[in-house]
Amino acid sequence: MGKPSLSLSCLPQTSVYVMGSTLHGRLRTKDVLLKWGMQITRDCVLCGSHLETLPHLFFDCVYSTEVWQGILLWLHWKRTILTWERECCWIQQTCKSRTPREALLKACFASVVHGV
Repeated sequence: MGKPSLSLSCLPQTSVYVMGSTLHGRLRTKDVLLKWGMQITRDCVLCGSHLETLPHLFFDCVYSTEVWQGILLWLHWKRTILTWERECCWIQQTCKSRTPREALLKACFASVVHGV
């Protein structure tokens, strides 16, 4: 019997869609909506104290950083949370061999992005 596999295909399609949109910079954060002329508050929906941008949501925001840090600790990955770009690079580098542990890490990352 082979190793069990876990990929993003096990996640809801909405999680995969949000992850893809975020990776390609198409997430509709408040800074983007304000540029489009929408009359909304500029504050982050999570912490309420900074302009909501993609870099702020992932992972400059105290709330999202705590969520991601908690998931990493639960998965026994002890590391400092970095910027969005650097976290994406770390996930990409770490999940190359497709072990079940790494596949779970990638699925959890996608779920955190979707949840935030």
